[in-house]
Amino acid sequence: MSGMKDSGIEWVGEIPNEWEVLRLKYVAIVQTGNTPTKTDQSNYDESGILWVKPDNLNEFKPIVETKERISETGLSNARIAQPKATLVCCIGTVGKIGFSEEAVAYNQQINAVEFDEDNIFWKYGLYFLSTQQGQHQFYMNGNVVYILNSEKHKNISIVKPPIDIQQTITNYLDHKCGEIDSVIAAKEKTNALLKEHRQSIIYEAVTKGLDPTVPMKDSGIEWIGWIPMKWNLDRLKFHATLNPLVDTSSFQDEDEVSFVPMENLKSGYHFNSTVSYSMVKKGYTQFNTGDILIAKVTPCFENGNIAIASDLIRDTGFGSTEINVIRSSDMIVKYLFYYLQNPKFIERGIYDMFGVAGLKRLIPGYIIDSFYPIPTRAEQQAIADYLDHKCAEIDSIIAANNTTIEKLKEYRRSIIYETVTGKTDVYQV
Repeated sequence: MSGMKDSGIEWVGEIPNEWEVLRLKYVAIVQTGNTPTKTDQSNYDESGILWVKPDNLNEFKPIVETKERISETGLSNARIAQPKATLVCCIGTVGKIGFSEEAVAYNQQINAVEFDEDNIFWKYGLYFLSTQQGQHQFYMNGNVVYILNSEKHKNISIVKPPIDIQQTITNYLDHKCGEIDSVIAAKEKTNALLKEHRQSIIYEAVTKGLDPTVPMKDSGIEWIGWIPMKWNLDRLKFHATLNPLVDTSSFQDEDEVSFVPMENLKSGYHFNSTVSYSMVKKGYTQFNTGDILIAKVTPCFENGNIAIASDLIRDTGFGSTEINVIRSSDMIVKYLFYYLQNPKFIERGIYDMFGVAGLKRLIPGYIIDSFYPIPTRAEQQAIADYLDHKCAEIDSIIAANNTTIEKLKEYRRSIIYETVTGKTDVYQV
């Protein structure tokens, strides 16, 4: 290379003198997906074409399966991305990317970027766009939910080396990223095994207690099994309230409040966003500090997305309508929190879900009308304390692995960025 020049793009920096900078609209077709009507089930068929949603986007691993597929009938109402198009999340987690090696349908939360192969080699384009979170954020809009529409998406700039250099860059990155990804995969496998172990510890503690020598009795409920003889069995509705009332009478439209969108509710914790009360005073779930938040829709319920509400402005929060709120009246909150993570309780809830595939919800009364083993309050507290300790041990190992994974991903991102912008000369490494 003969030298470097300023690209004029904040998130790219300098590039080789011979390389060009073009907007996507000159080298690609950008189109937003859609959802064929759910009321007509003939649009969907388990043997049809893959129907991609943001959860399916997996960076540089091709999408090979989706929960739903579009039928031959549905294809006439769907948007189709050609094989190896770059799929970019355009609502919510804007900039998340993925691709498929086959033609796929995709929903309205995704923009498909189909590159002109004479100008941009598809895999180089995928790698480049993965580094441009800054541009994606610059062109998106919205307050509670961020959106990058296709017209603005077309204005994102891409660096264009000669096509043979793009292919060389791709080969180099495939090799380097493959090495890093193999280490990441090993760490992720370890974490998956640790999470399974964590779930088994929770199940044993909340259904069998901590003393293996006590007499047991059959609960009569298949997914609970045997429980200590002295424990009671009762419906949760006699010990807690589902979606209780929250007093918001003192809030003014301009007041800042805590908001928990579904993507901020995780397994064991949640993140708070801050919005004005006027934006969430109608049509959102409400809760107080100490309430249990649990997802009621796929796939979040299966993933164990549950947390105890905390760090709320004025002890009051607002969230997605797909979140159930549980307020204990006489049970130890932490014990109930752990019981709701019981894998067999979750499995049973999944079995009874209703709705169309990919958008199923818990039966309204499942959580509150189900029977629960009820130890004494002292035992509930002891179980909660025990699980706090055991889960903290496991979570610390998982967290350490996650830190390593994030560092590896950051290293991978830096390699990709340095390479697709020409700062690393692949002919010199």
